[in-house]
Amino acid sequence: MPDPTQSGNGPVVVLAGRRIDPADAPAARFPLARVGEVAIDLHELFRKAKAATLVSAAACGADLVALVAARRLGMRRRIVLPFPAPRFRAESVVDRPGDWGGLYDELISQSKAAGDLVIMKNGAKLAD
Repeated sequence: MPDPTQSGNGPVVVLAGRRIDPADAPAARFPLARVGEVAIDLHELFRKAKAATLVSAAACGADLVALVAARRLGMRRRIVLPFPAPRFRAESVVDRPGDWGGLYDELISQSKAAGDLVIMKNGAKLAD
């Protein structure tokens, strides 16, 4: 498997995904039951595109699903958060149905270790 810390030669995919619907959502946009289907679709999309890098936040739903697909394909994974990781976890990960917290923690840890975790504040990068 390719080293995920190396971008390689291939397209960079930037994903701004949809979060899982809240339990009381008035309309279904991304229900938890569709996660498996979306995971397969994203994996195939990245594979067919021969993508080398994924840039995304890590919110519950499409972001985390895409990061897992990218990891399975050995892609570099750059996570960009709008504010510190613990706050993002509370406000954008564990506040929706599904067991997203552990996966988020694992992916954040891996991205931080690879030097691929970017935390923004008012449009400027904070120190890691």
